[in-house]
Amino acid sequence: MSLLDAGMAITAYFVGQLTVGVFVGVGSQVAGRELSDTGWMILALVATTGGLLFALGWLRLRGRLTAHLWGPEPGGARAVMLGLVFGVLGTLLTYLLNGAVGFITEIDGGVEQQVVQDAMSGGTSLLLAVIVAVVLAPIAEELLFRGLLFPALRRWIGLWPAAALSSVAFTVVHVEIVLSQPLALVGLFAFGVLLAWTHHRFGNLLVPIIAHAMFNSLSLTLVLALDRLGIVVG
Repeated sequence: MSLLDAGMAITAYFVGQLTVGVFVGVGSQVAGRELSDTGWMILALVATTGGLLFALGWLRLRGRLTAHLWGPEPGGARAVMLGLVFGVLGTLLTYLLNGAVGFITEIDGGVEQQVVQDAMSGGTSLLLAVIVAVVLAPIAEELLFRGLLFPALRRWIGLWPAAALSSVAFTVVHVEIVLSQPLALVGLFAFGVLLAWTHHRFGNLLVPIIAHAMFNSLSLTLVLALDRLGIVVG
């Protein structure tokens, strides 16, 4: 996988997301309807799926859509267990780093993400949020940033610089975090480096995918639990 192919696949993903998102958004405006929480989650689901299909379509066109994308090592139960373990460790690392940064800078303020806000509505919105955050986003983002970009960079600049640069790209695409609480990017960057290392160390993309899914699941569960308890974060 060349760096050009990785960059184009990432571009195709976001172009696909934007295209589908604009199409659905404009359609709702033409129909004179404001999107509900469930509507926003459907939009996120369709846009993420569309972006992933665009990226996979590019890889298929280039003849890069092969089993080699998963890495040289087999997956299976061991990869799942490793992913769960590193997902928990990564969650602790991320929250500890963000807490330390917040304590040092004395800057208060929580991360605002549409998927989390809509999930708080419960019901269908919560179900769709789980599908987007725990299933689709980990698959798409790990394929792009750890499965494609990280190995391509590693061949040019080595393990740790590649892990750092791919993690920078991974963090800055989380626009809502950049805008609402940029300091939270410190923990997200560290988590990205950890995910890159797991892919390098264990040789299978399933490990960072499961770890990412675990992180999102724990984060969403924590936010919802605090909301049910009436505890305001930020």
